[in-house]
Amino acid sequence: EVDPSIYVKVKEDNNGRGMSYMIAITWTDDVRYFGSPDLVKEYEELVSSNMKCTMEGVATEFVSIEMKHDIEKGTMELLQTEYWEKAVKRFEEFLPDSGPKHRGVPLSIADMANMTEATDAEVKEAEHLPYSSLIGVIQYPSAFTKMEMRHAISILSRFRARWGIRHFMAALKALEYGYATRHKGILYTKSDNNDVMNLLTAYADSGFSAPRSQGCRLVMMNGGVISFTSKRHTTTDDSTTAAELTEMYLC
Repeated sequence: EVDPSIYVKVKEDNNGRGMSYMIAITWTDDVRYFGSPDLVKEYEELVSSNMKCTMEGVATEFVSIEMKHDIEKGTMELLQTEYWEKAVKRFEEFLPDSGPKHRGVPLSIADMANMTEATDAEVKEAEHLPYSSLIGVIQYPSAFTKMEMRHAISILSRFRARWGIRHFMAALKALEYGYATRHKGILYTKSDNNDVMNLLTAYADSGFSAPRSQGCRLVMMNGGVISFTSKRHTTTDDSTTAAELTEMYLC
């Protein structure tokens, strides 16, 4: 089974062996496709003869995700450089006049310790700040090219309904981190060992806290992460072992 926005065509010989293929991916008004030259040529001719369109050539991005594909080296890097630059521009009035500071992590341990519920006075003082919009802008790349930010986003998202200035300032630090590391993406590498090619490797870990523990799980393939989740458990753990086992089950 595949996503409803992904379309696959495969040509087989009389013995059922795959001879050529093509995959088309759609997202709202964006379409990207790749595959064997014969089916790609057939697809382009059919599309052009049935609707008015312009072929743009080799794609270098998809929904703001930049793709650096090196077939000879066997690498594919996903980045969102321009996205982070536009994000900083959007919220520049809240950043220092000298520009965004360099951040080595999305949130420090001290920042996370300061993420407690906002008082009514704090909410009133910060009601003019676009906290929800800022979190939304940061959250998008954290699902595709900055998955290491998932834990920070999970914590920041708890305060979408009630936030104070300290929460907004913490979110700005996450924005600065994304900008500071915008030239670093997720790098997938082709292996010379066919036994590990396209092999899924999963990791899971969890802290133990009341009332619910925060855990994380990630799945990697070909040297890069393809799925990363950090959330609080929906159940109450009564020990560190229970928290670890819960996260391993979710993984």
